Amino acid sequence: MLLQKVLDIEAEVISLVSVHLRIGIIIAIVGVLWKDVLHILKGTAGKLPLFIAFSSVPYIGVSLVFKDYIENIFITPPKLACGLIITGAVLLLAETVILSYRSLGDLRLKNILIISIIQAISSLPVISQSAMALAGSLSQGLDKKALPRLAYLISIPVIIYSIILDRNSFIVAMQTPSLIFPIFFGIVTTAITGFFAINAISRLIIRGKLYRFGHYLIALGLFILIDKFYLRIIF
Repeated sequence: MLLQKVLDIEAEVISLVSVHLRIGIIIAIVGVLWKDVLHILKGTAGKLPLFIAFSSVPYIGVSLVFKDYIENIFITPPKLACGLIITGAVLLLAETVILSYRSLGDLRLKNILIISIIQAISSLPVISQSAMALAGSLSQGLDKKALPRLAYLISIPVIIYSIILDRNSFIVAMQTPSLIFPIFFGIVTTAITGFFAINAISRLIIRGKLYRFGHYLIALGLFILIDKFYLRIIF
């Protein structure tokens, strides 16, 4: 919605093209974590494939049970702002509850279950899926180098599932000649910006400064609220 307002793009175009942008996000994740993906494909990643598969179950379950409700949520600026504020607050809260640091090998299914339940919150359109995955991993005390690896890897099946859910938009957009270039441009742009964003957030995590991302999300949410009700510059 924010991108739509800033660039003055029609809502219908955003709706049709957005599903393809998720492909760019997957490309970015694979580009950053290609070694882990290679190990998974080779069958040499230990329990990681099991964790990734298991982590997607709560998200898919919630999105199926509440499918009609979720699809009928109309995203307004106040709802978008609240989503950003909630996401930032969850990230900040997750940093305060770390009891110990674990490696990927120390994780158990109960840890993955908690991570996946937190990630399931992002089935709501206004909540960031990747941020919830980061918050969930952070809450389980995953060490700083392994944390972004797991958080982004468990995002892949959820993103693929969301593409499957929006397959009608995917097909319609691919059959619309005027959207072919925007789709291609969007995928490439999302892949490139996503690659740098993932690396930047990973560096914040390793340096113990993820709270800055939380503060940024809260500040952005507050700005949207102020602009909507007082400034009226964008919304």
